[in-house]
Amino acid sequence: MSGGVPEAEAIESWRELVVAQGLNQARLYVASRGLGQTDARELKGVAEGTVRKAYAGRTVIELLQNAHDAHQADRGDGRAEILLRPGEGAHGVLYVANDGYPLSPGGFHSMCRLGLSSKDPATNIGHKGVGFKSVRQLCDAPEVYSASRPGAGAFDGFCFRFAQPEDFDAIARQVNPEEEGLGHELRENVSALRVTVPVDELPPQVEDFATRGYSTVVRLPLRSPRELGEARRQIVQLQDPGAPFELFLERLGTVTVRVEDEGADVDSRQYLRDVTAVLSRDGLRVEEITVRGGLRLVVVTADVDPAVLAEAAREGLEEGTVDDALEKWEGGGQVQIAVPDGPPLPAGRMYSFLPMTPEAGEPLGGYLNAPFDSDLARRTLKADNPWNRALISQAMDACARVAALVRNKELSLADGTLLDLMCWQSSYLPRLASACEQAGVPLAEHALVPTRGPGHRRILLVLAKQWSGDSEYFNADAAAAAGVADLIDPAVEEVRIERLKSLALTCGNTLVPGAELLAGWAQIVARHWARSATPEQWAGFYGDLAVLFPVNHAPLLHQSLLICASGRLAAADGRRQVFFPPRRAAGAEDPLGALPPQLAALIEVIDPKVPLSETTRAWMIRAKLAREYSSATLLRIIAQLMVGSTEPQALTGYLQVALRIWRMRPADREPFAAQESGAARPHHPGRRRRGALHRPHQA
Repeated sequence: MSGGVPEAEAIESWRELVVAQGLNQARLYVASRGLGQTDARELKGVAEGTVRKAYAGRTVIELLQNAHDAHQADRGDGRAEILLRPGEGAHGVLYVANDGYPLSPGGFHSMCRLGLSSKDPATNIGHKGVGFKSVRQLCDAPEVYSASRPGAGAFDGFCFRFAQPEDFDAIARQVNPEEEGLGHELRENVSALRVTVPVDELPPQVEDFATRGYSTVVRLPLRSPRELGEARRQIVQLQDPGAPFELFLERLGTVTVRVEDEGADVDSRQYLRDVTAVLSRDGLRVEEITVRGGLRLVVVTADVDPAVLAEAAREGLEEGTVDDALEKWEGGGQVQIAVPDGPPLPAGRMYSFLPMTPEAGEPLGGYLNAPFDSDLARRTLKADNPWNRALISQAMDACARVAALVRNKELSLADGTLLDLMCWQSSYLPRLASACEQAGVPLAEHALVPTRGPGHRRILLVLAKQWSGDSEYFNADAAAAAGVADLIDPAVEEVRIERLKSLALTCGNTLVPGAELLAGWAQIVARHWARSATPEQWAGFYGDLAVLFPVNHAPLLHQSLLICASGRLAAADGRRQVFFPPRRAAGAEDPLGALPPQLAALIEVIDPKVPLSETTRAWMIRAKLAREYSSATLLRIIAQLMVGSTEPQALTGYLQVALRIWRMRPADREPFAAQESGAARPHHPGRRRRGALHRPHQA
């Protein structure tokens, strides 16, 4: 709206420009009518029809962006104020003020044109030359008041309104007093937003803005109660907590939004930007910006190479897929990514300096800002085109560079912040992977995922697993305490986990631990517990395994999971026989007591103090982790050892154990013999069965 700092001129000269604009539009209409042209009528249709519809619901946000653009590009302390006064005038008045550059002659003429802006598209939000026309949605005759120079303290520059219906009659009399009906023709064919009328008496509220140091005010007397309601709705929408409008308005330090009725503030809010520099290097800037409600965001800003944008514009213009205004683009640009330094955002949002609608997309769990090629009102992106692809690609390059700095310990970011920077939607991930390669660190080599357990660690994407384990004993806490390092920190919020799943899939990781991995974790827990767990904990541990591995037992068979009476952990790996403690009558001799070393090395007995339930015991038998004690089985083992032994002392020990078993009462000796498939009942211990437990004595 500014077009530069105007030179100080007499108030009368500003007024003359306003009068001349209105008269010249009337003269242009008369001249084009004489040539049979209908340009004025067509422009009126576009300005008051097409543009008005395209910008429906965007008046407040368009005026705010004009207020931003009125400030110097390197200024960060600018002020803007939005004031709605429902009690003023017939149906209320909406004001939008700023303390940037006052309205210049070039800016004035741009406001009266359609699609011809004096702003540089590379440095200003509003450069299409049509946004101001959105005021027609709320108001028939918008008013503008501006100072002659910064700091003037008074609106002594452009002060005008756009034409009301009766103004066309007065203008017609000045242009051609002899022609009757010209005023009516002008009303029907010339857009009121191209015809300006001086305002010589300032409303009191406008004077108040001047005394408070503002340099330009747009005043909109609202058309009807419906428009008053629409103004309220737009102000509420502007303050959407899901998309802070102030975030990327870098020239503004304060935006005040007030709704005032009869002199009392009904609702007054200030939106501030508190910026802290973190890092600046080679066209990359990292800042912490705090906005409304204490929301702290990490904002990454990256310069875009002019050659990249020039090529994207050229390609898009050749295809006819980008706005023709990009032909005027000169130089580079910037992309910005803002992610929370705290809890995750429920949803991301695209910005073209100000928030776009959710329909524009959500590439990542943050805010993505760039000079996108959007629809006319900047609600959503145009269809995929080279310009927008280039900007989004540059944003991913910036994220990859930041991740590399974190990996190299040149920058510190919170766990969630780093995840949000790298967890893009799945369709963008191949390009993100390429960006990581270009930044020197492949995506798979980034330690991005915070882990559960003591100490702050991050692990590679390919290793991370999401598992809580609902069991009481064998669960994620127990695994982490035992040293399992692959479990994702439970503090990572569910919304971030969902975003992380897509990223992890690029490395072939579903985040879900398989049965083999869970079995390995169970062994780690068992080893950790070997000298400390209570018998009740062991019983609960085996009960949890029964639930986790109800059918597929194979992953458990070679894991050292079974706590034994010896204090050792045993595995059902076929090298040892693992028995449950023998069930024997009170006072009966223990058949497994005092075994020879060679025999003891092949036999383990579950710790008898572990109170296994019958259900767990039955599962362990089905899983072939342990078996009920059987004298027949033990005798077979002894027979195998005797066949392979030549040591008299060992043979004697084996025979003693065998005789001890056979001398036991049958009820104690083999209570479960029937369960031994194919096991023959032994002969009387005094009789020798041919080929059984016999070896020639060697002198």
